[in-house]
Amino acid sequence: MLTVLLVTFSVVGLTGQISGQPTPLAPMPSPTGVARPDLAGFWKTDCKDNFGVKIEHAGDDLYSLSFCGPGGCFKPGTWTPNSPIFGDSRYRVLGSETIQLPFGDGFDTYHRCPSQGVESTGQEGGTKQEDLAPRETPGVRFKEYYQGLPDLDKDPPFAKQTPEQAAALRTLVLRQQHKPKPCPADQTPVPGAQEICGASAAAARAILQAMGRGLDGQHFSHVWLADFDAGTERDLLVQYDKTVSEEPSPNRYAAFFFFKWEGQTYGVTAAAWFLEGSLHAVRPFGPSGLRKAFVRFLSCTECDAWVYVTVVDPFVPPVGAAFDFSYNGGVPDSWGPEIEYELPGMGHSIEAKVETRLPERPTALGPHLLQHFAVEEGEDEWWSFTCRDLRCSPDVVKGKPPQSFLAQWKRAKRL
Repeated sequence: MLTVLLVTFSVVGLTGQISGQPTPLAPMPSPTGVARPDLAGFWKTDCKDNFGVKIEHAGDDLYSLSFCGPGGCFKPGTWTPNSPIFGDSRYRVLGSETIQLPFGDGFDTYHRCPSQGVESTGQEGGTKQEDLAPRETPGVRFKEYYQGLPDLDKDPPFAKQTPEQAAALRTLVLRQQHKPKPCPADQTPVPGAQEICGASAAAARAILQAMGRGLDGQHFSHVWLADFDAGTERDLLVQYDKTVSEEPSPNRYAAFFFFKWEGQTYGVTAAAWFLEGSLHAVRPFGPSGLRKAFVRFLSCTECDAWVYVTVVDPFVPPVGAAFDFSYNGGVPDSWGPEIEYELPGMGHSIEAKVETRLPERPTALGPHLLQHFAVEEGEDEWWSFTCRDLRCSPDVVKGKPPQSFLAQWKRAKRL
């Protein structure tokens, strides 16, 4: 099964790039003959803030840099690629207690702060690493996400469905396909998907509970019909919600199951788990032009959150897959299955409004996704992504886009 686990901490914010290449910045090496300070610790622009950057040793003279806020910290190596920092043009080391990190087209100055379990020794360049796990400080509680969720790869719940159960589910699907029952007016429709409602939805939940080991039928929150392979028989898409009692408050996670009829039983793939996840749309996407599922979710709940969208191809062999994107010029370790749909700002990212559009009739040549970042303080950024297989390579222009891009933008449909 396709598992998209812990995807919330996998995307780097915009970093000031042109045509997919990092903007060169002047390196700030250590003075000759002066030992390089150990940079492991917690860094903030103001030590009174309840957010900052945790720097840890990552082996081979590299450091990981992880953004932390009231909702917790990014997993090491996912917020931005590991770096030696010294000699890396993206960073500037001004001393053992002061560094500069990229922000927009320039830098922000960060100071070493006594929090997050990294304690200063008071010696030049020294740190004492007693416990790198998040440590609560006054007014701040760090939350661990994605805890206590079942592994759907290890134990696929629909692997032991019987032909009788599958036939009952298919009968319901075919009945809805030809005589759909409209949903209540107050229920928001998902573009490209037909939701099954009322008594038919209750019957579907009962069958799904019988088919799926260990799944509570009441937690199947939505059941849709959609066509992912341009076939004569529509496929079934089901959302399953699980609430986990994580401190200091519970969170809802969503898994999505895709059912394709295979003659006697259903072939089932899953995409899971998504924090506060929801089905955003079913739209044609990628070189094939076939429909894909667009899943929307949050990076965290007790924070200023990124809003992400992941594009799922449910039936790509062998078990489905998500498309990967890069916002860092396609460099290694910058790829991930998240589209930056809304940015939090507030010092966590650049301040920008994001609009995302898709060509209505995508071709193999692309582009397959277009984005406009209306930056508050700086030039606007116009991004296009062209996909080959499941990897979507970026191209970005700052300021005024070329006429060819504007023509594509006007023809594309807002996601």
